[in-house]
Amino acid sequence: MKQNKSHRISNFINDELSLVEKEQLNESLKEDEYLNNFKETIRANHIADLNVKKYDSNKAFEKFIAKVDSDQTEKKGRFFKLQEYYKYAAIIVIALTIGSYYLFNRSSANNIVSIEVPNNQKRELTLPDGTNVLVNAGSVLSYNKDFVDRIVKIDGAAYFEVPKIEGKNFIVQLSDNTKIKVLGTKFGVKAYKDDLRIETALLEGKIELSSAIIPKEDPLVILPNTTVIIDKKNKSLQLLVDDKHAKNAVSWLNDEFIFYNEYLNDIINNLNRTYNVKIVIGSSRLGAEYYTASFKKGTKLESILEDLSISGNFKVNKID
Repeated sequence: MKQNKSHRISNFINDELSLVEKEQLNESLKEDEYLNNFKETIRANHIADLNVKKYDSNKAFEKFIAKVDSDQTEKKGRFFKLQEYYKYAAIIVIALTIGSYYLFNRSSANNIVSIEVPNNQKRELTLPDGTNVLVNAGSVLSYNKDFVDRIVKIDGAAYFEVPKIEGKNFIVQLSDNTKIKVLGTKFGVKAYKDDLRIETALLEGKIELSSAIIPKEDPLVILPNTTVIIDKKNKSLQLLVDDKHAKNAVSWLNDEFIFYNEYLNDIINNLNRTYNVKIVIGSSRLGAEYYTASFKKGTKLESILEDLSISGNFKVNKID
C-alpha cells in the first residue's frame, strides 16, 4: 500500500493522475505521516527543478485540495478531441499541477535573477534601471543582478517601458539569435521557444532589431507603430506598419486575443498558457495552418475552440 501511495505522489508531480486517482490521493492525505511525506516530496521536486529559495508547502497543499474540488465540479466537459475531416488530431485538456500557482524568483550563484510567471497569470515589475515590465503567462525573464549591462533575456512575452539613459542602451535578447536594442521606448515582444513566430511591436520610440535571418550586417531600425514578425519555420521576416497591428500584437495586456494570420500551433500554445491547460495537436499539418481571429476578455475556452473549428477544417468533440 505504501508503495502505491508513493507511486501516486510521483504520478501527481508528473501530472499523470486521473480524477479518481486524485480523489484517492486526497483521501490518503488525511493521514498525518502521508501528508508530511507529500509536502516534502513536492517541496523537494520544486527546489530541484527551479532552485527556489522559499517554498510554502502548506499553501501548495491547500491549492491541491482546491484543485481536486474544482476537478470534481468541472470533470465533465474539460476534455476535447480536435478531429480533422480526413485525419484525426487529438487535442487533450489536462488538469493543472500545483506548481502552476506560483511565481518563482530565482537567484543563482552567478548572480542571475530569473523570474518565472506560471500559466494563467501575469507579473508586473520594475527593473533596477527603472524600466517597467509586464510579463505574460508562461514566460521567463532573466537578467544580471547588478544590471550594469541593461541586458534582459526573455522566453515568452513581455511589454517594456524603457527610460532613456545616455550612453547605456537597453538590450532584449530573444530566442533564435534575435536581439533588440532600445534607447527609450514602449514596445512588446512575444518570443516563446515553442512558438513558430517571434513578434515585436513598437508603440513609441525607436529600436534596432538584429536576427540571424536578416540578410545584412546592419540591424533593422524599427519606427513607431511597426510590428516585426519573424517566422522561424519559414525563415522569413515581415514588417507591418500600422498602429492597429501594433496594438493588436500586445492585446494580451487587456486580456484579449487578437490573432492575425497566426499558426494554429502558436494559438493553441497561447490558450495553454492563458487557461492553464495542456492542449496537444496530433497533426503537424493542422498546427502549421494560419488563422485570423479575435476574442474578447473572458471568452470561455470551449467557445474559442468552437469558433476556430468553424473557420478551419476540423471539429471539436468533447471526451467524457
